[in-house]
Amino acid sequence: MKKSGLIFWLFTVCTSAFGYTRITTTSGEMPKWSSMPVSYWINEKGLSQIGNGSEFAAIHASFHTWENVASADVGFVYKGTTTVTGANHDGMNVISFSDTTVPLGSSTIAATFSFFKSEVGSDDRIHRVFDEADIVFNPALDFSTSAEDSKFDIQSVLTHEIGHLLGLDHSGLVSSVMVPFGAPSQLDQRMLTYDDIAGITEIYPRASATAGFGQIRGTIRSGTAGILGAHVVALTTAGTTLVSTLSQPDGSYLLRSLPSGSYKVFAEPLDSPVTKSNIGGSFYANGRTDFGTTYFGNVSTQSEARTITVTAGGTATANIDTLPKSATGLNLTRPAFGVRM
Repeated sequence: MKKSGLIFWLFTVCTSAFGYTRITTTSGEMPKWSSMPVSYWINEKGLSQIGNGSEFAAIHASFHTWENVASADVGFVYKGTTTVTGANHDGMNVISFSDTTVPLGSSTIAATFSFFKSEVGSDDRIHRVFDEADIVFNPALDFSTSAEDSKFDIQSVLTHEIGHLLGLDHSGLVSSVMVPFGAPSQLDQRMLTYDDIAGITEIYPRASATAGFGQIRGTIRSGTAGILGAHVVALTTAGTTLVSTLSQPDGSYLLRSLPSGSYKVFAEPLDSPVTKSNIGGSFYANGRTDFGTTYFGNVSTQSEARTITVTAGGTATANIDTLPKSATGLNLTRPAFGVRM
């Protein structure tokens, strides 16, 4: 028996941008494609604002960006152009600039419409998997392939949307491709960060390339109660953010795909600029934000934080008992930059 469902993600306009988080249904399932490669089509009209066909090249380049992640088993097949304009459950994964039937609103740059089904896996269990995903650009906005002023870069926007197509939700890291905001003339989201790579590697791991990674697990608590939806981040001892995730209903978290080395970990509320409302679906809707940014060691600053050592194939533990929310309501210890690859 197959059951279909629809969830969509909006990529919105913001003049400034704010770890990886997997798409999670209300029941806690994390859908993925059951097999590779994934086929895609492009609406034949392309983008009328561009007369040289470069929008098609930008689309292909965006798909290649995700295919080129060496640690992930991801692949795509281009099936050609189609008259289909966009978000319809018709068995085709369509990229379109021409869908005027979806009311995106002036603050939405593009949206991914994902359809799921239930399927029996190789373990004889029923899993929620992708059946289709359509990506629609807002036809009311201006797009470019050459960093023109006041126009959104097609390749940057689509690289973000393909992350949704593959199963990634929005990220709380400022540097991530999967941050929920974009700006005109922004080109940096053409390139994946380590956080994006770790996310896609978790969903579609290539075993031969992941053996050298370790991980950090733990629980985020306030007193004796676990915290849902805390943004948990691993950073190097030099202060560079690498991987992030959101804590689960019992407060547990798992940071995967970490190279061997020394790290510090902190938990923060999703209270701005990325908030829990930016995460798709409703699984994290009741996530807590009534606590302060807290590093492992239950301290408020990176310099005071305890160091965690990660080894290849090993699992380190870092539990955090959060501090009270700051009287100002601001979390000023957030590291600003991650590694872009």
